[in-house]
Amino acid sequence: MLVESQSQFDAWLDDNHDLHDASVTAISPLPAGASLPETVTVAFRFQIAGGYAAGDERTIRTITLTAHGIREFALDPNGWHPDNCAEGIDVLDVADGVGFEIDVPSPFQLAADRFEIVSSSDTTERVPEWLSDTEFNVVSSSKVPPTPFEWLACFQSAGHNVTWRCYAGDERSPSQVPQDAYSGWFIQFHDRLTDATGGLLFDWCSVRDDGYSINIRLDDLACRELWIIAGRFLSQLPSATIRCGNATLSANVFQSHLESTRNGGASGT
Repeated sequence: MLVESQSQFDAWLDDNHDLHDASVTAISPLPAGASLPETVTVAFRFQIAGGYAAGDERTIRTITLTAHGIREFALDPNGWHPDNCAEGIDVLDVADGVGFEIDVPSPFQLAADRFEIVSSSDTTERVPEWLSDTEFNVVSSSKVPPTPFEWLACFQSAGHNVTWRCYAGDERSPSQVPQDAYSGWFIQFHDRLTDATGGLLFDWCSVRDDGYSINIRLDDLACRELWIIAGRFLSQLPSATIRCGNATLSANVFQSHLESTRNGGASGT
């Protein structure tokens, strides 16, 4: 397919999910100084159907775009990672030509007289597992989540001098924290209150008819040990469903993953 105008490119993007969550798997050649090559070839890979959880079946489309008559070609050195998933693509305003900008994750800009686009056959595959080292979610059938007092005792029993706080806030006592809806609150080491605005973030805590859900995120890497302790504590609760990354894990597997992240950040005291 030959694309020579913004309107043609817009129509093509409409048919290809606006390249949302696309990975740029190849750029050839890469930018080199102020000189512009005659052509640039870019390969895209993105999902067009299926699920996102580990083990789900998904359909992948691969696109090869060759730009002819290069007018603009910009990318920071070391700014491209082929596994990066772009949030989408922006069409550039190019007189009598066509261009785009996409995050790879640094901004990658390409403008030319025309694009030649070739789609390969769509392929079906299983979604590979990936585990987050900063965030997890636990759903329990219990009607009452751990209280702010219980959380503080959990960390203090492990020998850590911590406190509750709001974002960029001072020390708060457990009695000042909502008892079963502490979404947006943090646990932080006392000695980091002036050095960090966050801490261990209780991203959300919601009570539902069938139990409660807690999402915990490592907002401050110095709180790595607190993140591990919180994960171990919640994973030991009866009937806990643990989700991390795109996977649902057993308690034993999750606890092993927690330990594997221990060198991911320095710990406070």
